[in-house]
Amino acid sequence: MDMMQDWKKRKERSWSELGPLGKLHNIAVHIRANDYRYNLFRKRAGKVLGLDNDTRWNSWYLLLDTALDKEEHVKWYQDKHYDTLVENYLSPQDWQNLRETRNFLQPFWKITLLNEGYRSTLDRTLFTMDVLHRHYQQAFNKYKLNQQLLGPILTSWHVFDKYYRLSDESPAYGAALILQCRPADRSRSWQASTPLLTLTDATGFLQMGSRFAIMERKLE
Repeated sequence: MDMMQDWKKRKERSWSELGPLGKLHNIAVHIRANDYRYNLFRKRAGKVLGLDNDTRWNSWYLLLDTALDKEEHVKWYQDKHYDTLVENYLSPQDWQNLRETRNFLQPFWKITLLNEGYRSTLDRTLFTMDVLHRHYQQAFNKYKLNQQLLGPILTSWHVFDKYYRLSDESPAYGAALILQCRPADRSRSWQASTPLLTLTDATGFLQMGSRFAIMERKLE
């Protein structure tokens, strides 16, 4: 039993070291670890904090969103259980950090939902990637003095920028821009940094698609 308790404490401490998000995770786990606490919080707040996980891409955002929506009740809960949550107690600065984190993540949540389903198209994906690219640039300026947030934002930027740059190299994406070129897309389509090879490849890609369409009609 002592070994299990020690393992749980070490695991909880490792989450706390992640900062406000880790503390919030531990509070959510604490609420769910006991039926009485779970039911008490749900009765008071009307909803229980979800748990982040590896299989749901939006689990962290939804945990944040619910916690901030129920901030008054989470504060009540951590005050009530201060003795066991002292290492995970969310300070006013922690709450501000959580708000800023949600503000940064919100466009990703909305854009991912917009690009789900059969209505999603390549040109629409490119447009929303441009929106996120602009969002990153604004975030770099907004949080340049907030190292706690700027570090994770820069880490995620390196991953995003890798795929953003690759989209300029694919003839399929070039074809999508040619076929459905809205005014907002043109700034991306004809930037000096856009490889001309992509547009040339896109023309060939479209011609190849036309040949396949003709062949299909002949086979019918």
